[in-house]
Amino acid sequence: MKRESRGRNLSIRTPWEVDVPGLRIGLIGLGRHGMRYAQHMRELAPRATLVAVCRRDALQGAAFADTHGLRFHNDFRALIADPHVDAVVVVTPPSLTSVICGEAIRANKPLLIEKPLAMSGAVARTMAEAAESARVPLMTAQTLRFDSTIQALEQYLRPDQIELSFEEGMLFRRLELFLAGQSPAVALFSGDSR
Repeated sequence: MKRESRGRNLSIRTPWEVDVPGLRIGLIGLGRHGMRYAQHMRELAPRATLVAVCRRDALQGAAFADTHGLRFHNDFRALIADPHVDAVVVVTPPSLTSVICGEAIRANKPLLIEKPLAMSGAVARTMAEAAESARVPLMTAQTLRFDSTIQALEQYLRPDQIELSFEEGMLFRRLELFLAGQSPAVALFSGDSR
């Protein structure tokens, strides 16, 4: 599948790989988890390059950016508008993701949002529909579904083979949705809780 985005030809090879030489990434959110993302993105070069960061704490954000030779923005809107940023990674509390997503969609910039995608299934659905309508790629980070421990649990746990309390059943259903690549929050809020 090929897609034109901001003058770059995106050739998607697998669901997890996008072949865009020199993809320039902006990271919104530099808390503890955001710092891990920054480290991982610095290891992706040259396929993708972290070029800009955004953090509400301007002193810490600017210091991090200066140390790593990155552009710094104190406001996520400025990072999204930055012409040196091709795609956006969002690692913020879910209360902020909807507004950030809307800005990125308006700027035609693909984005990856750390889970959960939104505060509710309805908001997540609205975000997904807006991205699809604008043909802007939107993805939720679900890194643990590839974890060997989680995959082993999927192999050995079967709800029809054991008796579960209501709470255990809901926990298992959330795990089952997670393993299926769905956001448990979105599915459970939308009424798909079996």
